[in-house]
Amino acid sequence: MWIGVVEIPTEDGLRKRKTVSSKDRGKAMNKLRDLRRQVESGRVPVATNTTVEQWITHWLETIQAPRVRPNTLESYYEPVVRIQLVPHLGHVRLDRLTPTQVRSMLTAIAQSSTRNAQKAHQVLGKALADAVKEGIIARNVVDVVDKPDHVPEEVDPFTFDEARQIITTAFDIGDPLATMWVTLFFTTARQGEAIGMELDRCDLGAGIFDFAWQLQDRPKSIRPGFEYRDCTDGLIWTRPKSKAGRRAVPMTAPVWAMMTQYISAMSGPNPHGLMWRHADGRPISPHDADNAWRALIERSGVRYRSMHATRHTTNTLLNNKGVTQETRMQVSGHSTAVAQKGYVHVDHEPARAALSNLNELLN
Repeated sequence: MWIGVVEIPTEDGLRKRKTVSSKDRGKAMNKLRDLRRQVESGRVPVATNTTVEQWITHWLETIQAPRVRPNTLESYYEPVVRIQLVPHLGHVRLDRLTPTQVRSMLTAIAQSSTRNAQKAHQVLGKALADAVKEGIIARNVVDVVDKPDHVPEEVDPFTFDEARQIITTAFDIGDPLATMWVTLFFTTARQGEAIGMELDRCDLGAGIFDFAWQLQDRPKSIRPGFEYRDCTDGLIWTRPKSKAGRRAVPMTAPVWAMMTQYISAMSGPNPHGLMWRHADGRPISPHDADNAWRALIERSGVRYRSMHATRHTTNTLLNNKGVTQETRMQVSGHSTAVAQKGYVHVDHEPARAALSNLNELLN
């Protein structure tokens, strides 16, 4: 038996060896040369006692944080790591993690939330993929574990009559944000884009809303190089997450007239130059906007849907009127047709009207 030995680097500096063997001397030499090349290129994992918790914490702070938006890190990745991955697998040595352990974790999480199980699968898969690239482990065990099934909740858009009822109610009760609610329906603006709209980005001369910034809660930390502008201690303006999101949306004639009248009648303090704000000049936070929207929906007598449903509503109504997908994508700031498709919902009335031509069959 011919045996070859190569020393593998370790984190603690201690010596560790990896061996290859074969009854044939030539084959043993080939294996040895391959192993040496792998070690030199970093493809053989460094010997380590690192646990899943140690690696994924390092990965989150050092590798993933610079890749994603600060709010995404705080609202998506950190909860998955802290609530799902660490309690289930944190104690396991990274190089000894098995597909069976991953499946057991996903099964346990899915008992309460299949969506959380999907998130755990995705985040762990990303973290282990980077561990492979770094030479910490030899393979990503998540690659052989199926992604958990999840049936997403269907967003139910408002009907035309419901949207009109909401707008009518807002003006009837003197809602100070009535013009903002109209803007949501007529531009597909996201919540942050609406509450963050500034006077100098509402161009009445050209009849354009410029959605180049959005107002969001300030994250705990902001990585260097992330583009943002300070508003208050608790709020910042950030760019939309894609270039397509930085868009200019034209006003229709009634919306232009509404905004012209609203701006001309504007008074009171406005230290941040915002289009919509509290009476004392404070910005409207996402939490404030949610509360105001819920109160309006309750007053209007319409079944509650979140503010985000207005984007689905507008896209569906435009689709029903024959507006092209390209134009809808431009208005909504969608970068892909797949994203746009998720915002268009089936209107059964045209099909119902067509099938009504067969009613005489029942006479």
